[in-house]
Amino acid sequence: SVMHTIIFFMVAVALSLGLLLPVEQLLRPRSKRLRKARRWILVIGGVLLIAVLVILPRNVANIPTFFQETLDVGPNSHSEKARATYATFVQLPKTSPLQPVLGLGPGHYSSRASLIISGEYLDSSLSSIIPVYQTSATNRYIISLWRNFLKTRPNGGSTYFPFYSWLSLYGELGWGGVAAVVLLIVYYAVRLRAMASREFPRLHFALIVLMIYIALLGFQDNYWEITQAVCPSFLLFKLGYDYLRVEKTQRRKLLMSYPEGKFTQ
Repeated sequence: SVMHTIIFFMVAVALSLGLLLPVEQLLRPRSKRLRKARRWILVIGGVLLIAVLVILPRNVANIPTFFQETLDVGPNSHSEKARATYATFVQLPKTSPLQPVLGLGPGHYSSRASLIISGEYLDSSLSSIIPVYQTSATNRYIISLWRNFLKTRPNGGSTYFPFYSWLSLYGELGWGGVAAVVLLIVYYAVRLRAMASREFPRLHFALIVLMIYIALLGFQDNYWEITQAVCPSFLLFKLGYDYLRVEKTQRRKLLMSYPEGKFTQ
C-alpha cells in the first residue's frame, strides 16, 4: 500500500543527485567527500531495497503490472486511472474546445474539491450540508469511472483512482496551470542548487528531494489537496528555503564588508 511513496522517494533522490552533481562525479568521484557520499548512498539504497523485498514481497511483485496498466492509456484500459487520463486529454477537448487553454475552472473537474461537492466521494450524509454539484464533464469522465472503481475494486488502492493532482491541474486550469507549476518547480530547483549552506550543508539537497517527491506524488492521487500530507511539507520547505535565502544574503553582505583577502571563514 506504500510502494508508490517508496518508489517516488527513490526517484526524487536520484533526480536531485543528478541535478546537483554531474554524472561523472557520481560514477568516478575524485574527492574523498564524494566517495564517502556515494558509499553511503549505495549502502542506504541497498538496505532499503532489501527491506522492501523482505517486508513487502507481494507489493514488489505487483509493480510491473501496476506500471504497465497505468501507462496503457486508452479507452479500453484495465486501469480506471489510464482511462481517465485518455478521456481527459483526448475526449474532453472535443466537448470543451477551450479546456486545454483555459481549463474548466477550479473545482469543476477532478480535483478533491470537485469530488467532494459531487456527493459521491465522501459520506453521502454530507450532501445535506454541502449542495451537490457536478459538471457534465466530471460526471461523464471521472464520476462514472469512480463508480466503476468502487464496484469492481472494493479494496483497490490509489494506483487505479481515476484522478490525480496533475490531471486535476490540467483539467481545471489547462496547460497554463501545468506550465505555471512546472516553471515554479524549475525556479526553486535552480535557486536551491546555488544555496548550499555552511551550517547545514545538505539542507538544499533535502529541499530539492522534498519538492520533487511532492511533485511525483501528484501522479498518484489528489495529494496536493490532502491537508495532512501537504501542509507540513510546504511549511518545512518554506522554512528551509527562507533560512537558506537569508544565510546566502547575510554571507554576501559579510563578504562585501571585508576587503579582499581579509575574510577567510
